[in-house]
This record gives sequence, structure tokens and C-alpha cells, in this order.
Amino acid sequence: FLNGNLISSQKYTLETRESLLFSGVRTMMISEGGFRTIVEFDSGNLILIGDCFDCFSSAYKRE
Repeated sequence: FLNGNLISSQKYTLETRESLLFSGVRTMMISEGGFRTIVEFDSGNLILIGDCFDCFSSAYKRE
């Protein structure tokens, strides 16, 4: 969203897959283009981590 307007959208699926970054399987959002984002919840916070090397992480806190 930019200034309250949707500027982009993309379909995704939620899947359990082997992580490239961490040992073991993780819940991931898999985008149409194949990009994998690990989805975690910690103490009410949503954590998103790109499952790639030199990638990103974002934390969202519920108010």
C-alpha cells in the first residue's frame, strides 16, 4: 500500500518446507515467483524471514 492505495498484489501458498537457512522444516509463504518467506510467531509478534542468504527479516508487533 502507498498512501492507502494498493499498488501491488501477489498470490502465495503456506507450506511446510526444508529451510535453506535453518536446519529442519519451517512454515513458509511461497510466492507465485517461488520466493520463500519463513513465517514465525513469537510472543504475539509476527516474524518474516527471507529464506535466502544475505536476505531480510521483519518483525511486526500487534498493538
